[in-house]
Amino acid sequence: MPLPSYPKLDRSSVFNSNTSRVSGQFELMDTTKNYVSLKGWAYNGESKNCCNEINLLVDNGFEIYKVKSYVTARYDVVQNQKLSMELANIGFSGLILKPALPKGKYKVLLQAIDNSAQKAIAETGIAFIVQ
Repeated sequence: MPLPSYPKLDRSSVFNSNTSRVSGQFELMDTTKNYVSLKGWAYNGESKNCCNEINLLVDNGFEIYKVKSYVTARYDVVQNQKLSMELANIGFSGLILKPALPKGKYKVLLQAIDNSAQKAIAETGIAFIVQ
């Protein structure tokens, strides 16, 4: 099975003045020699729109790679956070395959894009090395 090719993002499109801050939480993280697996919930705290995309951004300081996650409904979080039911699709799970990345040190960012294409981002505190 071939490895995925993660698309590179322009740093200026990720970090700009129009980018909001993600609200969210990681509930499960597993890391091995070959992958980093993440699961949790995230949304743009300034937006009233649901998430169309939640991405794991993998940053080595030079390049940023986009790893798409699977978006799922999280009614428990909507109820607990007292959010509109329109924001139900805020759950995500994603898998970063380390062999698909160049060697180096990486940190993981979380990006939420709502249905009006408004972007929010947050650092996760998660880092790993590809050797």
